[in-house]
Amino acid sequence: MSAWAVMYYSASLIFVVFVSFCAMSALYFLSDQAEEHSVLAKKTIKYTDLAIILAHVLLLIFDGFSLFPIIVGLITHMFYYLLVVNRFPLVSIKEPLFLISGVMMVVDNVVWFRFYFENQTGGTNVIMGFSFFFCFLLLVPILLALSLSINDYALPLGSGMGGLSAFDEDSMPTSKQSSSGGTWRLSTLLRGVRLQVERVLYRLSGRTVMRA
Repeated sequence: MSAWAVMYYSASLIFVVFVSFCAMSALYFLSDQAEEHSVLAKKTIKYTDLAIILAHVLLLIFDGFSLFPIIVGLITHMFYYLLVVNRFPLVSIKEPLFLISGVMMVVDNVVWFRFYFENQTGGTNVIMGFSFFFCFLLLVPILLALSLSINDYALPLGSGMGGLSAFDEDSMPTSKQSSSGGTWRLSTLLRGVRLQVERVLYRLSGRTVMRA
């Protein structure tokens, strides 16, 4: 193996690790903001979903995209919209609307992947394809997944205040709430990942201050 190949694979590995760390930090920040400002998080997800629905219609009218993937995408994002409007922030992974939204997300991804690879042209590059899939297929589900940790720490307030602090003892779930099953376990897993990211960021910031 040549020196160029070693440097190429080493640089690629470093780049992947760096991008992954940045993504974890961004997800932690967004999840923390969603907990503190649940009303704003609901509005953000709702209007993002409506913007994507409008984008589907524009693709059908101006670019002549195939009708089938457009309809599947519209139905999927309508389920997302109903989930946000009727259940957020108290979303349970066991309720039928959430399960239907999850199934439609899988169907939507399969349909659009098939459409993309069947109609891929020379002018379509990887970055364009990734950007399309992220904005049209993954953005709203990711925002909803980040907001699942609000369930056990936020009250359904109607004012502009967000949920209770995640570290407030009075806001911690009772034993009855903890036994509700999947939602609490998933929220605990997300919180554990975020706490680990916070510890790493704290250590790195401490070392930077010491060097300065």
